Amino acid sequence: MTEATVLFIQGGGAGAYEEDHRLVEDLSSRLERGNIIYPKMPDEDNPDYDSWKSAIAEELTGISGGVLLVAHSVGAFIVLKYLLENEPNRHITGLFFIATPFVGAGGWELDMALDAAAYKRPLPAPVFFYHGTADEIVPFEHWRFTKRPFRRPFSERSTVAGINWITIWRKLPVISILSLKK
Repeated sequence: MTEATVLFIQGGGAGAYEEDHRLVEDLSSRLERGNIIYPKMPDEDNPDYDSWKSAIAEELTGISGGVLLVAHSVGAFIVLKYLLENEPNRHITGLFFIATPFVGAGGWELDMALDAAAYKRPLPAPVFFYHGTADEIVPFEHWRFTKRPFRRPFSERSTVAGINWITIWRKLPVISILSLKK
């Protein structure tokens, strides 16, 4: 088994780093080999694409070898936007997005929306989208918006009932993909 480096990007909002830390701790306790990098993103209360993009690029630069990117909520959207608009400087072996908001008309109205052409650009690795059907922060309707543009043979979309991310997390295929203990 090869070592896995996981770069986990948090969601946004007050206390998001601490809240998502539960997912990181759970994953870390089950990771058989490798390590998890979990940087605190700048100004989590008011996520800004340019500052988060810079932080993500800096983290990727510091990783040798391949990396699995796991991202939650607005962090997932920012990673997605970053990868669609930039050539990553590291080999990315998998993308795992949890509760990705749709940014644009019909979704969150933020100043970081992707243009329609961006969705047609290839992503550097297999993509796995996960969304809870009862999510009160990123409504389930966002999943329906974000799934449409990614009709690629290597992407997977899964919905799960409820919003308890630790419980949902343990049921996701990401667990076996990341070479975890049984």
